[in-house]
Amino acid sequence: MFQALQSVKAALLTDRTPLLFENGGNAKNCVDYLERSAKSRPIESRRNFEIKTEYLLCDAIGFVSEAPFVFKENKLAPYIVKRLFENLDFRTFPSSIKNRTNEKGHTLKALMVGKVNLGSASIQVETKENILGLEIAAVIDQPGSGNQTLVIWFTDEIKGGNYRSYTTLVVRDFHKNSKKYSAKPYPLLPREN
Repeated sequence: MFQALQSVKAALLTDRTPLLFENGGNAKNCVDYLERSAKSRPIESRRNFEIKTEYLLCDAIGFVSEAPFVFKENKLAPYIVKRLFENLDFRTFPSSIKNRTNEKGHTLKALMVGKVNLGSASIQVETKENILGLEIAAVIDQPGSGNQTLVIWFTDEIKGGNYRSYTTLVVRDFHKNSKKYSAKPYPLLPREN
């Protein structure tokens, strides 16, 4: 992400595998993708979802470029990954485990019993049925508020099945003392705003 923001124009125009959209169009670079994503969704097919992983960077660039920001390559504060694992509310965005959530159990920590790997900027949980991953692509400070906005790449796969989803999520108003965080997929189509 840091390298892409150093040369945004090159990142936006880099050729990628064509991604098909429901309205009949396709994208072959970030410019096409961001333009088409504002009007339509990618076709839901296994191959198209695999291709969409090439466009997660485009989502992050699109979000970060919408507001003033300062982005520098540095290590994340150690509490960020742990807080996401313990407090990110999976009821607030689409996922394969959303139907398992309830008032008492709606975080990765509460829902997923399996192998957990907390990295410096990522979380991966693997169970017999699922592989879920969160990778923090960018942290945007909100000066004077103590809050941050997180841009996260979310991987959601069901083992032995056809379901694979790769989404860019945005967590706004992230604060180290909060007990609950919500996320929204990016980009939102006009009907979802």
